[in-house]
Amino acid sequence: TEWEFKDNIYFDGYYVGSHKDSLFYVDKKNKIEWEIVPKKKRMRKVGTETKDGRIFKNDEWEKLSMTKLINEMPKFQTEEIYHYEINHGLYVTYWNTDQKKQLSSKNVKEIVATLQDKIYYIVEDSLYYYSDKTGEVLVMSYFEWNFNYKNMIFIQEN
Repeated sequence: TEWEFKDNIYFDGYYVGSHKDSLFYVDKKNKIEWEIVPKKKRMRKVGTETKDGRIFKNDEWEKLSMTKLINEMPKFQTEEIYHYEINHGLYVTYWNTDQKKQLSSKNVKEIVATLQDKIYYIVEDSLYYYSDKTGEVLVMSYFEWNFNYKNMIFIQEN
């Protein structure tokens, strides 16, 4: 669906994270942190040059200046039972072990999202996901992802 809003959001920014039904995005050009609620087709400013923004870190909200949000580009952090690492392939380490398991031998550029039992990632111009149930699966390819892939893909749970 397409939404009409009175304010513009520029692509010169980044996805900060999600919490409950909300997505958070920092518009670096306009120096605004937005909370976007897709279910309600609503968005609001939660941070500006004169009002601290916020991130969700270790199960609590933390205020950050817009300067820090723009320059350091922090993302939401939650306790995870998995730790993913890109190092000549894609690996996972489980919280209670030091053993690494290789999920992909492909040249992974970036992890896009981790949802439930799946991890989504970019290889060249293709989006893949991995789950223990299915293994590595090609989702789609898009030539532009050879050049521009940051903040271009949003994965939502069903």
